Amino acid sequence: DMKNRIMGELKKLFRPEFLNRIDEVIVFHKLTRDEIKEIVELLLRRIRESMAERELSLNLSEDAKDLLVEKGWDPTMGARPLRRAIQRYIEDPLADEVLRAENMRPGSTVEIDRGEEPADGEDPEVKISITAPPAGKTREPVGVGAKGEAAEEGSDGRGLPEGSGGGDLPDEPEVLPDVPDAPPADDEPGPPTES
Repeated sequence: DMKNRIMGELKKLFRPEFLNRIDEVIVFHKLTRDEIKEIVELLLRRIRESMAERELSLNLSEDAKDLLVEKGWDPTMGARPLRRAIQRYIEDPLADEVLRAENMRPGSTVEIDRGEEPADGEDPEVKISITAPPAGKTREPVGVGAKGEAAEEGSDGRGLPEGSGGGDLPDEPEVLPDVPDAPPADDEPGPPTES
């Protein structure tokens, strides 16, 4: 029924030669607000994955999502401007916050909410807050030289045999610095002398 009405309108606008070259007419329905919110979630997934690599999590309030829908959806353009809105309202402020945040350590949660509406009619900003994990909840780094339960028995806690020094910086150097005309250290043989 709808296709017949559309074809009738197309016949009024285009010549039959042109319409014969069209294989099929597809009707696209306007996206709803809920569908736009689903697209917002899909686009935010990439940001969340990037933050998860740094052991951070991202939460957006419903008001912040509504702001993205308002600023990133145009009935004539569809959801195309949504990507720019996410960059403007989420990625850019988040990058600024990461650069100046002192309490953003692994395990932190970044909360984004809609800011206050400016009185001068400017675009609203977002409000970013960072919740650091409780002091005891930080994860200990794992890798070479990591301390923990995996350290071997009979080692100094770094996986090295006890007493090996393992590269600890001594309080005083064991040898004299390489200075011309410096006498050799007592426990080191000097350079061979000619006799």
